[in-house]
Amino acid sequence: MRKIIIIFFAVYLLLTIFSCANRGVGPQGGPKDTTPPLVTKYSPADGCTNMKKNHIEITFDEIVTLDNPYQKVIVSPPQKSPAEVKAISHKVVVNFVDSLFDSTTYTIDFTDAIQDNNEGNKLKGFSYCFSTGDYIDTLQISGRVIEAENHNPVANIVIGVHSDLEDSAFTTLPFRRITKTDSKGNFTIRNLAAGSYHIFALDDIGGNYLFDMPNEKIAFLDTVLSPICRVEHKSDTIYLPKDSASTDSLTIDTIIHHTKHLYEPKNILLKAFLEPDLRQYLTKSERKERHRMDMYFNLPVDSVPLLRPINFADSLFKPQVSFSRNRDTLTYWLTDTAIWAIDTLMFEYNHDTVSDTLQFLYRAPKKATRKGGQTFGGGKKNDSKGFGGIGKKGKETTTEEKKETVARLTVSSNASQNFDVYQPLQLKFTMPTKMNDISYHLEIKKDTLWIPTKAGKLTQMDSAGTLYSFEHKWIADTSYRFVLDSGLFTSMIGEVSSNEVITFKVKSLEEYSKLILHLHGTKGNEVIQLIDKDEKVVKELKANSNDLVFEYITPSVYYMRLFRDEDGDGKWSTGKYSEHRQPEEVFYFPYDIELRAFWDVEEDWNPEEVPLLKQKPKELIKEEKKQ
Repeated sequence: MRKIIIIFFAVYLLLTIFSCANRGVGPQGGPKDTTPPLVTKYSPADGCTNMKKNHIEITFDEIVTLDNPYQKVIVSPPQKSPAEVKAISHKVVVNFVDSLFDSTTYTIDFTDAIQDNNEGNKLKGFSYCFSTGDYIDTLQISGRVIEAENHNPVANIVIGVHSDLEDSAFTTLPFRRITKTDSKGNFTIRNLAAGSYHIFALDDIGGNYLFDMPNEKIAFLDTVLSPICRVEHKSDTIYLPKDSASTDSLTIDTIIHHTKHLYEPKNILLKAFLEPDLRQYLTKSERKERHRMDMYFNLPVDSVPLLRPINFADSLFKPQVSFSRNRDTLTYWLTDTAIWAIDTLMFEYNHDTVSDTLQFLYRAPKKATRKGGQTFGGGKKNDSKGFGGIGKKGKETTTEEKKETVARLTVSSNASQNFDVYQPLQLKFTMPTKMNDISYHLEIKKDTLWIPTKAGKLTQMDSAGTLYSFEHKWIADTSYRFVLDSGLFTSMIGEVSSNEVITFKVKSLEEYSKLILHLHGTKGNEVIQLIDKDEKVVKELKANSNDLVFEYITPSVYYMRLFRDEDGDGKWSTGKYSEHRQPEEVFYFPYDIELRAFWDVEEDWNPEEVPLLKQKPKELIKEEKKQ
């Protein structure tokens, strides 16, 4: 016995020494907690009736916190004054500020606001309900909200219903019951009474649960919804194990009956949009260059606003005004160089019924750092003459040469040695110009010689004369030279263009890919867009036939989107609630399309073959990060 005690003591001593030698390891603490908080008590009980209190306590099995409760916790029917919701140790406490309606079922939807204190495990989809009457309404409807234009999910938008089926209810009455969408755009409105409803989505900027502001995103259905609950019964049969001495294997042991409640409608799809804003206003004004001012409007403008100078003489302000193609941007070209040196130009602004004071501030670009006596990006060289004081080969420029430098107009173009076979040659200027009756011509390179060829017409593309286009049917894999004689262009301040030789080479056909598309189930008013991974439109075609060809496409991975151009304006149009007009329908080709160089790819597409919510490729879906 003594020997056993000595052995036991020795083992204990060794274990003690080993544990002391590994103090750095310490206790491991077990697996990480991934379980959300569990409710241990309700006060009053969940689902209680004849509720008289305005104070609710929900107790959990651990300390809890609330994540953004004023955004995530939704009380339905909505309250004029939000309920106070806070976490205290193991409890979540709700205090109602407003009086409760009689004979009404209330729902407190916590979404995923409740989480444990230590690991932040969220209790998702948690709700509590009670009634101020004798019974609880139990019906519910569910669905999803997506952006009408791009099918992205709309998060955290209010979903509401009206039992008043008049059109005016949406704009004059708060919702009868509400909820909000989750990050995937899903929603469920719980505890509805039997009846008929209109459903809406509302980005409730005003916080009053009605559509009364032009910049509130909305969605609506004209369909009247009547929620129901179907009871589904299902039985599971458990058989006894087969007896080895018996051939009977169908002996029933137990029959388990299941009852499931199915609430409908459950697949409501709401397409959210912003209505067209018919109020015209100035969105931005800026002066990026000394000689121009730009004014941006939300809608096309019919008349030029009145600008009266404040900090310089009226006689100096004789601008040349030009409109953008869709007339929502005005550019004021300052023709008098005397005001170019003024960094801030101030004006009294009057347009329609709006009066204001505008400032146009010019910020000169920062000069690059000088290295080894040389300035990068423009500026002074390391000499006493300053910028422009030294001409070619280090010689001092004469007065005539200086005048010549100032008087010459610079032209830029989109020419390159990788020029697309389908695009026109474009000439660009930094200020308005006029084209004079001076010649220009086109040359083509054959072997080592430049041979004149028949040239197209050089056309002015904007009202100011800052953009010109030269259309020509280019030959693939061929070099061209576009020659502009001196004096062809004159700027608004009298500068004239020099002799210009623009050289470029057209890409070969082997560098392109082609997509041949066969459409099915179309109506003839579709516009099909080839888009990249950022949903930027690369090329679009109208469905004039069921067979379309996207030619001269740069090899890459693309996607396709289609919209039905109901109004025929060639662009996607939004909806209008007062006219019961939904946004134009949008469809996505459900797969990516890889286009390879010198390959023809054929695809068949019926836009309605795949359910709408399963069309958009996952890599294009962008979830809204909205708070």
